Amino acid sequence: MNIRRLIMTPLAWAVFCGVALLADWGVVAQGQELLRPERNDGGSLINQDYYTVDHHPETVGLLRSVEYGHFSQPMFDSFRRGEYKAVIGDLQFTLERIANHPGALSLISTVAMVTKMNGLPVPFFERARALYPQYAFTHAQYGYYLLEIGALDKSVEHLKEATKLDATLPSAHAWLAEAYYKSQKMPLAKQEEGEARKLGYTKAIPQFEGHGQSGDRAPAKGSKKKSAADLQVSKSDGQ
Repeated sequence: MNIRRLIMTPLAWAVFCGVALLADWGVVAQGQELLRPERNDGGSLINQDYYTVDHHPETVGLLRSVEYGHFSQPMFDSFRRGEYKAVIGDLQFTLERIANHPGALSLISTVAMVTKMNGLPVPFFERARALYPQYAFTHAQYGYYLLEIGALDKSVEHLKEATKLDATLPSAHAWLAEAYYKSQKMPLAKQEEGEARKLGYTKAIPQFEGHGQSGDRAPAKGSKKKSAADLQVSKSDGQ
């Protein structure tokens, strides 16, 4: 027997380890517990936190595999074709493994608005918030989605929390200003809009005229109804 055939080259070993890792996650995807006990230096579960993913080699590989196979160009192509069932499946796969993935949370919010499935993103936001309450942008994303579906009180709650966690996050102040405008709390709205502008936020902030329930208020002059594309919020907004 040629003993050299039994010795793996470094490349072959890397491929072997990669296949083994994907195989392990394939088993997990069939229903086993996704949360693991290992934690990184920051104290976060190693396979769940987007913002500390580069702290551990395993999560770096996991993020790449998730974004290559699921949160990827084919998924966005499916979204543009209106194949929302497939998109939801890919987003669920992503968020089960990286709970606070900001792009996935953004897109699942957009899908919910387009399909009128308002409850769709809620458990994913709640899970991300429960696992990682320290991230302002997660609270801001959740608050913005709640604002879009008309849950103003809850929206304000999460957006205020975002500004407390990171007072320098422009989008949190801008979306909080929009929530206050929609609630007809004008002094608070103007204050938050001012904070957003000081931090460099340049996008238009919708203002609402009239009184009564939020659903009855007419948009201010010059504003327009938001399209599905407008509803999509990227990680880069406000950061």
